[in-house]
Amino acid sequence: SLWLRAGYLPLGVWGGHDDALFLRLARNLGQGQWLGPYDQLTLAKGAFFPIFLLLGKVSGLPLKLVEHLLYVLIALLAATTVFRLTGMKWLGAIVALVLIFSPVPWMFEGGSRVTREPIYQVMTLAILLASVRYFLLDDARPSVGLMLGLLGGCYWLTREEGAWLLPSLAILALPFVLRLGRNLLGRSWLALAGDLRVMLFPLAGFLALVMSVNAINQFRYGVFRNNDFRAGPFADAHASLARIRHDGFKRFVTFPKEARARAYAVSPAARELAPFLDREPGTKWVRASQHYPRPWGCNDSPRFCNDEILSAWFVWALRDAVAAAGHYRSASEADAYYRRLATEIDAACDSGAIPCDGKPLGLMPKWRNHYLSDGLAASMTVLGTLMRLNRGNVGVPPSGLPVDQASIFRYAINSPISGDAGSGVLGAGPLHDARIAVTLAIGRFYSSASQPLLALALAGHAALLLCIVGKRRSLPPGMSRLALVLSALLVAIVARVVLLGFLEATAIPSNNLLYLLPVAPIYLLFVVLGCSAAFCALAGFVRRWRSGSP
Repeated sequence: SLWLRAGYLPLGVWGGHDDALFLRLARNLGQGQWLGPYDQLTLAKGAFFPIFLLLGKVSGLPLKLVEHLLYVLIALLAATTVFRLTGMKWLGAIVALVLIFSPVPWMFEGGSRVTREPIYQVMTLAILLASVRYFLLDDARPSVGLMLGLLGGCYWLTREEGAWLLPSLAILALPFVLRLGRNLLGRSWLALAGDLRVMLFPLAGFLALVMSVNAINQFRYGVFRNNDFRAGPFADAHASLARIRHDGFKRFVTFPKEARARAYAVSPAARELAPFLDREPGTKWVRASQHYPRPWGCNDSPRFCNDEILSAWFVWALRDAVAAAGHYRSASEADAYYRRLATEIDAACDSGAIPCDGKPLGLMPKWRNHYLSDGLAASMTVLGTLMRLNRGNVGVPPSGLPVDQASIFRYAINSPISGDAGSGVLGAGPLHDARIAVTLAIGRFYSSASQPLLALALAGHAALLLCIVGKRRSLPPGMSRLALVLSALLVAIVARVVLLGFLEATAIPSNNLLYLLPVAPIYLLFVVLGCSAAFCALAGFVRRWRSGSP
């Protein structure tokens, strides 16, 4: 697996708000400056991935090799967890093979860029597996609980939408919660204290890590938080701007021109942004919005080109405009500006000076009733992308970076980047060609087998639940726990797909393998375990039929 992964070099993309930002933050960390001088991007994204980049640089190993090695180790952890759960060695072996030879890491959007999604994928699966072991297998061993908490802290500090995994974790903790409820109703105070201790270790590990980062930010920048998008005055000011009513419904647009004009008329703080939203750098974000095809941009239909800043880019346009207006000299100054902006807009809305709707929550778009049907339809499209696994297409395009930017990438990730001449681990030749042919064949097999096997897995999960409800005595040991794990995996898949479907329908192009990356191994694990449940159910039916049992 490592050898096959080495055939595809990382893609260098000079994204000032993504790839290049992470490289800059990692450099600042390496120079002992924490995340560096404060600006509009310092706390825009989580601190864990820059730390991981720095650790990878110090190790001397290529970044993608480190990421994939961690992925392989987690796949082996999944195999041993499944074996402990079911007692079936053959099932653990299949889980290992299916996860380790997943074609997703060889795909363009499957982790080729220097972004946080590949390590986020590893941590997502690791958290689920650690939860299975902690709540279902290891009888709440403190070391496992502490590791679960630390993993949760790293996960929380990587991306902003971590809450999508909470329903799955709640399902895995269900036996513990039921036991807690019984002890509470029975007033078994000693047992209740022991149960509460179970939650202490994960919570301690999580809070120790997250609060440490918050404390460093408090010391360095004067704000006790780890991300501006999750909490703080920025999210509140964004919600205030988003509530200003549009003249007509504009999908994917948070703050159109007429809303800006209304804000400028009632808010001195908003007027400060006019030169930077209505001209450069605002027009730069209009061009970035137009880069995408319809319905977001106009790449495939220039005659009907959108000339607004779309929601996905407005958050960056707003922060850049506030910085250009001179309010990002410190975190406290930026916070004070956003509070003033939110207060002025909300006062004008509440007094009726400008037409407004209800204030949305944080960065969420204003709710419209048709978003429910739109989101469900988009979710089905996203699910199709996940099931097809990029139609089995593997490969990474050339980076095409200027010499200076390419050299920065090579230095930071300890490896060449795609498009470098003769940069393959084996170079050009029959062995390298064979490796490419093998990955192509694996990618096509996964893509073609995925959809029918998913249907079988869903049937197996349903059959297993029916057997448990019917209290079949012929069920092998551990099948009830397997049903719980399958339910948690399925809920994680649904939660991620619905989240991306809602964003696809309302705010940002989300139907892509990059955003689906965290749920890809969960999907594969569900397919394998669900199919095994189907085969077990079928075998049990055949045995009962042959013996004449009802």
